[in-house]
Parts: sequence; structure tokens; C-alpha cells
Amino acid sequence: MKIFAKLINNEQGLTLTELLATMVVLTIVMGITYSVFVNGITVSKKIGIEEQIRDDADYIITMMMNELTEKGFDTFEDCSPRGEKGTCISLTDRYAPQYDEYRDSENSSDVFYDVESKERPAAEQTTSEIELIATGSEKKVAVNSLPLESEADFSDSKFTISCAEEDSSNRCIRGLLDVVLIVKHPDLDKKLTLSSKFGF
Repeated sequence: MKIFAKLINNEQGLTLTELLATMVVLTIVMGITYSVFVNGITVSKKIGIEEQIRDDADYIITMMMNELTEKGFDTFEDCSPRGEKGTCISLTDRYAPQYDEYRDSENSSDVFYDVESKERPAAEQTTSEIELIATGSEKKVAVNSLPLESEADFSDSKFTISCAEEDSSNRCIRGLLDVVLIVKHPDLDKKLTLSSKFGF
């Protein structure tokens, strides 16, 4: 306790050299602390943007999957404008099952059905489009001309159909839909590429 009281009552102070040395050490420590703090904020922001981009891409793929599975589409076609191949896909429900009833014999109570797929009249066919549409200087993914909400830019993205089987009118009825989403964000210096494939 006496030592502590002695230090408090000491009126000698610090020399200029001790004061300068303390300031130099504090400046170095504060500079390092500030640098680590700023770097941490920058990395955290970058990770947040990448997570948001992934969430946006997952949302878009989910909306595309919903569109593909909710309605029974029979044919897929590339509906891209000239010179912009891979920016639009048209999904059309053209065929409906047709049931023909028959019996083994006139007196039989057993009923059998032949089921065939027949093309519907054009007025009964439903079509959906998944496309890239321009919104200012960016492109967004749209389902039936309604852009899906996202802060990201999908300008370089592509939708590609690899057809395995065509109907009599050369429309694709079986194949693979390859979706490559190349996502840009204004606050991120690199592009993020996500790819999904859907069999139909």
C-alpha cells in the first residue's frame, strides 16, 4: 500500500522520450487494430453479398422448378430472339390423354381403356416462358414476363435445351434443360457461376 501511495505522490512526471515512445507504440497498436477491424467489415460484407447472390440463384432455380412441375409441359423450345440464343425457353402443354373404352365381348362386364396422347386444339394449349429480360443495364430472370426479384445481374446467364426426342412437328419432348446462372453484383468484383440441369 505504501508503494502505491509513493507512486501517486511522485511529481517527477515523464520524460519526453518516454512520452514519445508511448505514443509510437500506441499509434502502431491502434493502426493494426483499425486495419483488422476494417478488413473484418469488408470480408463480412463480401460474404454477405455472396450469400445473397446464392440465395437469389436458389430462388430463381426454385421458381423455375415450380413452373416446370406445377404444369404438365409436353414440349420445350428455345424462344430466344435472333442473336441471343439461350435467353428464352418456351414450355408448352400441347397434349392431353384420350381414353378409348372397349370390352372383350358384347356380353362382358369388364371394361378396358386405351390411353393415347392427342394434341389439344391451339386454344386449349398453355404456354409459359422463362427468359432473361432487360431492366435498365442489367438482365433479370423472368417467368411469363414477370421479373423475379433480385439485386443481382444475370446478363451472361444461359438456358440450353439438349433434345433427346422430338415429336412429329420437330418439337422437343424429351431431353435436358441446362441452366447456367452467371451472377454479377455491383458490390462484388467477381462473377458467381451456378449450374443446374433438369431432365424432362
